[in-house]
Amino acid sequence: MSRASAAVRVLAGIAVGVVSAASITACAPSAGTGGNGPTGVAANGGSMTFVAQYETTTMDPLITYVQSTNDTFRTQAIFDLLAYTDTTGKVVPRIAESITPNAGKTEWTIKIRPGVKFSDGTSYDAAAVKFTIDRDAVEANHSTQYTAAKDLKTTVIDPLTLKVTLPSPNAQFDQVVSQSFSLVPSPTAVQKEGKDFGQHPVGAGPFVLQEWVKGDHMSFARNPQYWQRGLPHLDSVTLKVVEDPQQATNVLLSGEAQLFEVQHTSTLAAGEKAGLQSVKTAVNGGDGLFFNTRRAPFDDRRARQAVAYALDLSELAKVVYHGLVQPPKNLFATDSPYYDSKYDYPAPDKAKAQQLFDQLAVESKRVDFTYVTTSGAEDVKLAQFVQSRLATFRNVTMNIDTQSGAERIQSYRQSNFQMTTGATFFLNPYPVTQSTFATGGVLNYPLYSNPDVDAALADAVTTTEENRRKRDYETFLQHYAHDLPTLPTQATELGVLFTDKVTGVQTFELGCTPFWDQIGYKR
Repeated sequence: MSRASAAVRVLAGIAVGVVSAASITACAPSAGTGGNGPTGVAANGGSMTFVAQYETTTMDPLITYVQSTNDTFRTQAIFDLLAYTDTTGKVVPRIAESITPNAGKTEWTIKIRPGVKFSDGTSYDAAAVKFTIDRDAVEANHSTQYTAAKDLKTTVIDPLTLKVTLPSPNAQFDQVVSQSFSLVPSPTAVQKEGKDFGQHPVGAGPFVLQEWVKGDHMSFARNPQYWQRGLPHLDSVTLKVVEDPQQATNVLLSGEAQLFEVQHTSTLAAGEKAGLQSVKTAVNGGDGLFFNTRRAPFDDRRARQAVAYALDLSELAKVVYHGLVQPPKNLFATDSPYYDSKYDYPAPDKAKAQQLFDQLAVESKRVDFTYVTTSGAEDVKLAQFVQSRLATFRNVTMNIDTQSGAERIQSYRQSNFQMTTGATFFLNPYPVTQSTFATGGVLNYPLYSNPDVDAALADAVTTTEENRRKRDYETFLQHYAHDLPTLPTQATELGVLFTDKVTGVQTFELGCTPFWDQIGYKR
């Protein structure tokens, strides 16, 4: 899952650039509540330990993605953000001063704030942003942003102004900038380090990477050249990997760590019950099951439908998530303007499930598969629940492959699975639904392809008529509900848990990645 991001709300009082009135977001927000933690003045100095549930394989923005909660938690500390999507779904310039379109929405101009430098002294300017987009556009670089970048033409107008020419009108291209091109690396460092840049990242963020012990921790030190005067508050941060969410919560309760970026809604609710502070945001999509639609048995939609009929999501919420979450109704949250109850996930129906399993077996398509998961207690429990329920049916067999977090992420991003745990989180439908469900989309790990979906999602990008956009998303949702490339298992809130000694927790995008520069100990 992924950059601007991913992943990830209402931000107030943060030292960011001016929001241009012409920097528009044509989509209405889908979901989202606040993004600010308890108020209080942060003291300068000190060290904190943050907890992440999963390891990452690289810190190179070529591969990472802001929409990924896992990636952005780390990368924003190193690179900061050219722009970000707040928790209401609006794009806010940050190191950019403005992102504005021409009348036809075919050219967008990005203005960069003056005086920003990368931690190696290289200027953060229009040429650096052009370098980022152009690097993503090289197919041989295997960028996760290749689809978004490949048809763009970038032109440096002056040292702080970049013009981006699109192949066709896009009324929401600022969302693409936010979620695909906001992590800008130092061109000097990229050229110096080559393929090793992801292990030795250099950006313009509030911190610099000092040490990386894979599978254990990252150590970050304050960037003395950071562009926001007086920030960050902290001198250093240690990012500790703790894959089991209960153990991660206990680390905070014991005082060994101060902040935990939470990947699961039930973990967030349990931490709140235990007395931890939180910032959280309700999002569309959700955690759940991803099917590889190009690999047997789930290349046949009937196999996916059979699994959906076999599972009772209400029972799953009680057993796996201890009743701390609600089962999802459909891909859009019920308060989304694009929600339509006609396309809710199927109610459990054992007879229909068995009928489909039997049909497939008669056609020599017996549903035998391996489910890829991590060693996290909740992930294992979800896998075991699915396995136990499917075991009550004929003509279906499920095995479990438990991998480390980093291994599972690699399997996920390479679509090397038949079924796996996965997540689709978004506020605005664009660009995440297109990235995840359009043919060839950068986040389309299920390898789903439906020409009617492609057409509807493409039209939703260009139209400025909200009624037409609603019709497009209804078309998408109708096909999605029938094809079921994914099956979320919980209505999702994402967020951050932290101790009562911490202040300045302000989140963006999906509400689970805080701005590291704002965090400090209460005075």
